[in-house]
This record gives sequence, structure tokens and C-alpha cells, in this order.
Amino acid sequence: MTPTRHATVATVIISDGSGDLEGTTDAVGRQVYETAGSLLVGPGIEGAHPTIADAVAATPTTAEYIWIVREGAIAPPDALDALVRDADRTGAGIAGSKVVGEDGELRSVGLVTDVFGVPYTGLDRSELDQGQYDVVRDVAAVSGVSMLIRRDLLIGLGGVDPEMSPVPAAVDLAQRARLKGARIIVSPASEVRFRSAELAGTRWLDQASRIRAMLKVYGPLTLLWTLPLEFLIGLVAVVVSVFF
Repeated sequence: MTPTRHATVATVIISDGSGDLEGTTDAVGRQVYETAGSLLVGPGIEGAHPTIADAVAATPTTAEYIWIVREGAIAPPDALDALVRDADRTGAGIAGSKVVGEDGELRSVGLVTDVFGVPYTGLDRSELDQGQYDVVRDVAAVSGVSMLIRRDLLIGLGGVDPEMSPVPAAVDLAQRARLKGARIIVSPASEVRFRSAELAGTRWLDQASRIRAMLKVYGPLTLLWTLPLEFLIGLVAVVVSVFF
């Protein structure tokens, strides 16, 4: 079943050189939900935009949604249709796909976070997708592999932070959206295959990104205790890593 109305959607594909950009682009082009075109973001690629914000600025002003897809994501033809349908039905500002590995292993069905912005999937290691989480539900954040976001919301938030690594950037975007009163949901009917276990990021960049996100959304009193504790936890992790 398709939505009762046809919201205009523009697609932004993020290339990071991890591989299979062609497969991702081909899958986007096979969607049954007609879009207003696709734009590419990535360094060193001819014709690509340097940031997501630049790409969004180039999308048609009539576009209601932006579908952000990461290189390596393989979306079946009905993936976007399900995202739009569930976002429209629930009034969500951001809707994320269910992400599975090539072996059917669940990668993401939405995320929860702790006070430091550390994401938690709630999944067991090597848990296979058997439809056990196939219900539309509210979540703290969604995977950056495939997400649909209202264009006006994305512009109002200033876009995805280009200084952050992928996972903290997705969490940061969701946190800022929720502060604006936006609803974040996961749409299990929109299933996307992603080869990697998760979007790669170095430990120090992930930590720096999370601190950057905390500075955006927390007040002075909260930062007064969370930042010192975050640095202490990071120091302990470095010391422990020397011995293990």
C-alpha cells in the first residue's frame, strides 16, 4: 500500500569511499516511490557536493522529505515507500530503516542513548532478523545508514554536522530534532541491507563527536558534571587498553 498522497522526496547519497557506491546508487534508482532526483555528497568525487547541507540546498524547494542514504546500503525497491508511509502516518520528523547484514543479522532497529550520547541497539550479538522487532515505534535515534527527514526540519537544524563521525552525527541530529519537538521513529517495513557491522569511526573521533553533541544540547549545569566524568571514563579506557 502506498501513501494516500505523494510527498516529494529528494535523495542524498553520502559517499565515504567504503565501497559499493554503484550498488547503493543502483538500488536508490530502482525505488518504486518516485523521487525528485538524487544528489551525491563526498570528497574527491566529480560533481558531488562537499556537505549534506550543500546538497540539501540544491534540492527542489518543493521537496518535503530528504532521504539520506550511506554508501554500502542496498535498499530494496519498496524501502523508501515504507519510510514515507510511516513518517506521514505518524507525523514523524525523522524515520529510519531497519538495517540488516548480508547474513540476515540485525544491525539496527532504532537506538537508545545514555547521558553521554553513547548509542545502544538493544540487540544480542549475531541476533538474526525474524520479524521480532517489526513494529513502528518511537526511538531516541536511528541509524545513519538510511533515514528520512523532513526538509524544513533538516534545514532548521543546520543539517548534519560534517565534523562528526557517522554514528554520533546521526545521534546528534536526532537529539537536536527532539529538542525541536520532532518525533523520531523506526520503520521496520523499510529494510535496508548494509554490509558493515556499523558505520566506522575511530575511537577518539567518536568520543570527540559525542562531546561536541553534548555541548549543543546540554545546559551548563548538566555539562558541569557530564564533561569531567566523560573525560575520566576516556582516561580509564586508555589506561586499560595499554594492558589488554
